[in-house]
Amino acid sequence: MHVEHYKMADVKRLANEWSRDSSYKCRDGRIDASRTRNNYVLENTARYGMYSRKTLGFTKVLSGRLGEVPHSSRKDLNVLSDWVVTCPQELVGDTVKEQRFFDLTYQYMQGRYGKENVIQGFVHMDETTPHVHIPIVPVKDGRVSSKALFTKGELREVHKELDKVMEKEFHIKGLVKNGRTKGNLTVDELKERTRQERELAARKLELDAREQALNAREQAV
Repeated sequence: MHVEHYKMADVKRLANEWSRDSSYKCRDGRIDASRTRNNYVLENTARYGMYSRKTLGFTKVLSGRLGEVPHSSRKDLNVLSDWVVTCPQELVGDTVKEQRFFDLTYQYMQGRYGKENVIQGFVHMDETTPHVHIPIVPVKDGRVSSKALFTKGELREVHKELDKVMEKEFHIKGLVKNGRTKGNLTVDELKERTRQERELAARKLELDAREQALNAREQAV
C-alpha cells in the first residue's frame, strides 16, 4: 500500500480513471476492459456514489469539503491524497475475502482520517492485481496539508495498524506489513512497480507542461 498526492488540476482525469466503465480508453494496456464491469465502489450513497464518467459529482464533493477547511489558494497545493491498497496474494481469488479486505480497509481509513474527508473507495478488478483507491482530503490540524499529515511516522503507523486489523480478521500475519513496502519485491513485482513509476512520472510531466502552457496563455491575455 502507498499514498499519492494530487492537485486540483488532476481531479477530473483521476475521477474518469477511478470510476471508469468498459468504454474507458487506456493507452498503456494495463487495463483489461473485459473485466472492468467487475469494478465497484465501497459506499454507493447520494454523497459518495459511483460517478461513472460524470466527473462533476466527484469534483462537487471534493470542492464542498475544501470549502469547509482552510487551505492555500496555490495551484500547486495537494488537495487530494490517494491511498492505493492492493489485495494480499493470500486472499486473491476468494471473492468474499477480497471484498472483506477492501471493506475493512475503507472503514479503517474513515476512522483514521474522518468520514468527512474520505471521498470514496474505488475497487479495481481489471488490472494485474485487485486493489482499491481511497481518495481523501488531507486535513491536519484543521488545514489542508498533505505534507503535514503524511509524515514518515504516519505512514509507518498506518501500515502497522491496518496489518493488525487484517491479522485479527483473517488470522494471517503480514498481510499488509509484509516487507514489500521496504523493497522486498519479486522480479515481476519490481517490474510492475517500475512501470507504474515511469507512467506516473510521464503523467506528471504532461500535466506540468499543460499547466505551464495555460499559465503562459493567461499571462498573455
